[in-house]
Amino acid sequence: LEENINMRRVLFVCFGNRWLSPLAEAILRDKATKHNIPWTASSAGTFTLFENQPANRWAEATGRRLKLDLSQHRSRLLQPQDIIDNDLIYTMDTDNLSEIEDIVGPQLFNQHRSKIRLFLDENP
Repeated sequence: LEENINMRRVLFVCFGNRWLSPLAEAILRDKATKHNIPWTASSAGTFTLFENQPANRWAEATGRRLKLDLSQHRSRLLQPQDIIDNDLIYTMDTDNLSEIEDIVGPQLFNQHRSKIRLFLDENP
């Protein structure tokens, strides 16, 4: 099967993958579904303490206000393969950039640096 060139895999990264990145993932997933855009969204965190945890209560409350269901979300740690597999990676803050480099190593980070972006730089 030929991959659809319009297909994009977007990864959102924050510290614990329990608040900002799950919300961003849910928002993009909802918009893509509603507008029939062939994009997929996922999220990950840079800190291991929060693995396999649900979205926090503030994310859940915000999700409910936006009519988004975050009940199935479970936090996970960013893996080097995530950098390879995704077309676009948004970090929620500048600290996440250096944390990503620490996790995946400078070679892989630099190889894929052009697709790793600070979310607020493009979405003020």
